[in-house]
Amino acid sequence: MSSENWKEIELNYCGTRVKGTYKVSDRIVTVVYGNRTQTAQLGILPAGMLAHMLLRRMEFERRQTKQSTLGE
Repeated sequence: MSSENWKEIELNYCGTRVKGTYKVSDRIVTVVYGNRTQTAQLGILPAGMLAHMLLRRMEFERRQTKQSTLGE
């Protein structure tokens, strides 16, 4: 896959639509969501499934940060 071949990714997280982009380069999956970026090495999971997992984790962490900032 080309290093410039970004794909859109979308999931439903707790009733909220979450959109990001991902690419695969040298068996590394990179997901971009807002100003956040996460990477992981491909293993047995397909790239799309790994990207979904990373995006879900990024949304979870964003919500945790938001809650701790608001003091909830």
